[in-house]
Amino acid sequence: MPYRADGRSDEARAARMAELEQALEEAEKRVRAAAGAVHGIERRFDAERRAIETAIADAEDAQRRAVHHALALGGEADPKLRDRMRTGGAVTALARAMATRERPSMPPPPPGAVEELQAELRALRGRRAKLHARAEEDLAVARARLADAVAIHDEAVLVLEDARASTIPP
Repeated sequence: MPYRADGRSDEARAARMAELEQALEEAEKRVRAAAGAVHGIERRFDAERRAIETAIADAEDAQRRAVHHALALGGEADPKLRDRMRTGGAVTALARAMATRERPSMPPPPPGAVEELQAELRALRGRRAKLHARAEEDLAVARARLADAVAIHDEAVLVLEDARASTIPP
């Protein structure tokens, strides 16, 4: 059982090397798991964001159609409707367009349809804001875990390289 200058046997060195290689494999697994978690959160966030953005666009279109329809049916006198159109910046252009257009053959929108659509839009926008906040928190935690795993991996690589360098026979 030959001994090296540091007083350790070849068997002890081999056991230490196996231990260090195992630690490196564990660190690599942690890095892969943390990277997968970050990717999963980003993918889930993108899917939820796309779904909410689509719902918001649909709700905005429905609200716009309801306002246009009400205006075409003579809703210009409704002060709430005029205010909504002003906030959208389209009162004059829409009034002109509707004046030259035929009256719609559809029945008028039910009372409160525009208000319901606005409430739905507010709720969807609130969900979007909460989603962004939650996703940012989740991503920050996952990225911190990934950074920790990478640091552990880098340290394991350095320790293993040091151990390999010290086992080179003189």
